[in-house]
Amino acid sequence: MKYAGSIASHFHSVFTDHKVPVKRQKCCNKNCGWTNVPSISSLFHTNLHPDLAKLQTEMGCNHTYREAEKQMNLLSYYPRKINNHARIHTVVEIVGNYISEHQIEKLSDDIKSIPELICQVDGGHLKSKKAEQRSFEALTSVIYSPNNIHYSDKSTTTVNVKELPRGSITSKHCAASALADDLKTIKRQTLVAALKQGMTADTQVTALCDGASNCWEVINRLEGECHSIVRILDWFHIAKRFQQISLPKYLAKRLDKTKWCLWHGRHEESIERLNGIINNTRSQKMKDRLTNLQTYLKNNSGYLTDYAERYKQSKVISSSVAESTVENLINKRCKGKQHMKWTREGIHPLLQVRASAASNDWKVFGDYYVSVSYTHLTLPTTPYV
Repeated sequence: MKYAGSIASHFHSVFTDHKVPVKRQKCCNKNCGWTNVPSISSLFHTNLHPDLAKLQTEMGCNHTYREAEKQMNLLSYYPRKINNHARIHTVVEIVGNYISEHQIEKLSDDIKSIPELICQVDGGHLKSKKAEQRSFEALTSVIYSPNNIHYSDKSTTTVNVKELPRGSITSKHCAASALADDLKTIKRQTLVAALKQGMTADTQVTALCDGASNCWEVINRLEGECHSIVRILDWFHIAKRFQQISLPKYLAKRLDKTKWCLWHGRHEESIERLNGIINNTRSQKMKDRLTNLQTYLKNNSGYLTDYAERYKQSKVISSSVAESTVENLINKRCKGKQHMKWTREGIHPLLQVRASAASNDWKVFGDYYVSVSYTHLTLPTTPYV
């Protein structure tokens, strides 16, 4: 081969665009005629710097794609075609799909065994792009140790049944899935998240759910991998259903007493009290809501507990004690005033990136995910740290 001039090839760095001269080659044998016209894309499988792809991914998972385009152009001080919203959307999908399909399941030996973990599973509904489907549900889960809950006000010694103190989780692992695959993806990701958080055969798991059967199915995947599972109906969702019922004063006091009985573990009494309230309610709308509440409590009676006693023992009883996983992973980005509509395949990779960022996995593996998924470079496997 011999040198046959050069050709300008496009290359996009973090804030600027360039044309890089790349050498052309051809065979010295006149009878051969072989030539090679390389480019940055053919040499490195992309003309995008990995740091730019990572920045676009982070912007795309935290802002709408059009807003991410504006933010990226503001950072560069001039409009760039490489930062258009369609390109950012493509980068997020490529990286997110790689995270979903190639989760790092080879864990480091340095992970400490945790005696107790909390698992919260919840779902959020999103508007669907399909005309025949109004909405669909995406599931999320979070695993963390009760010792990792940090309260801003530790002096709280009493509790209002209507409001519980809120805190933040200092260390956690999240999982999310919007695929209609019989819960295979969310079950696998939840198990991996639990193992990363320190679950072993000696770990007791406290599971909080809103009562939906698909959420309990995700929890059941952890059976056999831990010592035991304590299943509790999330008090946050119970209180939310009570708040949706508006009754006259003479019935409102009876409803508050019903809620008090439920809080103190007198479940059968609370369900019986609802019968009396239903019979004395004139509004059909409120009567339907009371009936739905009673059915909800009956269907999940096996998961009801003495919430007051658990609270006295500083044990978790509600997902509202820490930040809402659905709010952080789904609602903040995928819902709101934009009236956004999604497909399952479109929202799933976005949720993978957001779950990775919420788990602090992105800080450890962000460069790895982008380099391997987007540039298709062969990098050594990095164990989880």
